[in-house]
Amino acid sequence: MVHRLLGEYLSNCIAYPNATEGHYWNISAPLKAGHGGPPARRRTVCCLTVGMVETFVILKNRKTDALEGFLQVNGSVLYGDLDPDTAYIRLKRQHPGIEISAANYHDSGPDNLTIDFPNIKALVRLLNDPHITLAAATATLLLMRVRKAPATRQITHCPELVSAAWRAL
Repeated sequence: MVHRLLGEYLSNCIAYPNATEGHYWNISAPLKAGHGGPPARRRTVCCLTVGMVETFVILKNRKTDALEGFLQVNGSVLYGDLDPDTAYIRLKRQHPGIEISAANYHDSGPDNLTIDFPNIKALVRLLNDPHITLAAATATLLLMRVRKAPATRQITHCPELVSAAWRAL
């Protein structure tokens, strides 16, 4: 399931994924990385990074074993011409359980947002929403325009995970 969702994200949200792999984006599957600590409440299952920014991360809750995570989107595309409060309420109704917040990184501009998803079912809904994937694709494209992936990220790249993602589609 994780491989298929990763493949969907790659095909819908990364510009020319086969040509830009390793140069602009990387996927890692760290053995010991965690989030939400200390002590870490969640373990990183996979992390897609564009430049220096984590844009798509799947985590495993250490207590419940549930998969959850976050993705970055461009707020201007996500909200469009709607009033941000109205757009926020509409998104929360369409995608129950998600949380939307300002992104920690602003390499591609100040309007990047992070959408936290509480489970895989919520992630599937997000990746099936063309409005969400367009906002995510815009965020990753803007990040690619800012910088290439540094050598430190290229070292952790896991091409086997990319291959598994493509095979799962």
